[in-house]
Amino acid sequence: MSIKRMKHKGLFLATLLVAGLAVAALAVSNGSAACGGCKAKPAAKAACPGCKDGIKCAACKAKHAGKAHATLAGKLQVALDDLDLAAKAVEEGKKSEALKAIAKVKTALTGIRNRVKPAAPAARVVTGWTEDFDKAVKYAAATKRPLLLDFSGSDWCGWCIKLHNEVFVKDAFKTYADKNLVLVEVDFPRGKKQSAEVKARNSKLAAQYGVRGFPTVVILDSTGKKELGRTGYVKGGPEAFIAAVKNITGK
Repeated sequence: MSIKRMKHKGLFLATLLVAGLAVAALAVSNGSAACGGCKAKPAAKAACPGCKDGIKCAACKAKHAGKAHATLAGKLQVALDDLDLAAKAVEEGKKSEALKAIAKVKTALTGIRNRVKPAAPAARVVTGWTEDFDKAVKYAAATKRPLLLDFSGSDWCGWCIKLHNEVFVKDAFKTYADKNLVLVEVDFPRGKKQSAEVKARNSKLAAQYGVRGFPTVVILDSTGKKELGRTGYVKGGPEAFIAAVKNITGK
């Protein structure tokens, strides 16, 4: 067997595996049904969720594939029909037709994958925080409070989101921070829009403090010139995080 033929065979088997898993999912959710085209014989697969017909017998396959399928499951069924045609072409030695059918399957599966998008993270609620480091330093100097800089990827970093949801939005932390800290958000989001000025300032701060991963929480003295210490995600909610901060600031 030539390398080229091996590649085609590998592509077909990989596509067959992905589609086979999808067939199982459809079968579990829909059961079996007779051919919706000619009613000639029962079909072993599930009813098509897109057009509400049963899977067609061989004579009805082409007509079935031409129907409009608006739902995700319906699009998947069309891909499976194309896969059947590819398998038949391979059995008959029609290499060109098989490759064309496999290409259609890949295109369909790519479309399905693009429609299945992960849920967006919850909106980040920033209360009592500022993005303006210079103003924060002035306020810290006036109030004699240390600065807490949260280096974060607020809309993509899993541990940053956990720190935000488990600590920063909790009343216990807010109460403590309102009396003891000046909070600075140094964010590096992927979806949230930022001004060029904020991006440049955040990058400068990250380089200045040698931040290489998120979340990194850097605590500075009230002058903003001396680093007192740093931490990150701390398991145990606001109480545990506050204890870690107190261990650094001494208050």
